[in-house]
Amino acid sequence: MVERWNDARIDPETGIVTYETHQLLPDGKRHPAQSQIAFPTFADLVAEIATAGVRVNRWAGDAAGGPIRQGCPDFIPIGGLTDQP
Repeated sequence: MVERWNDARIDPETGIVTYETHQLLPDGKRHPAQSQIAFPTFADLVAEIATAGVRVNRWAGDAAGGPIRQGCPDFIPIGGLTDQP
């Protein structure tokens, strides 16, 4: 049987969550994988996208493409690169 578990911690200064997924195989080998994720505010996300030179044609509030609304789970920008001169 393969054992799996996750560990997570948040950096209080940056708000970045680092999480590790671990798998322990029957032969005793352990395979960890580490990832980081940030949870910016909508305003911070808009500012970072503008700084990056990306245009947003519309925003979705969930994976199904629903509108942004109070309590929506996501802020998903849909667009592309801005036109270059």
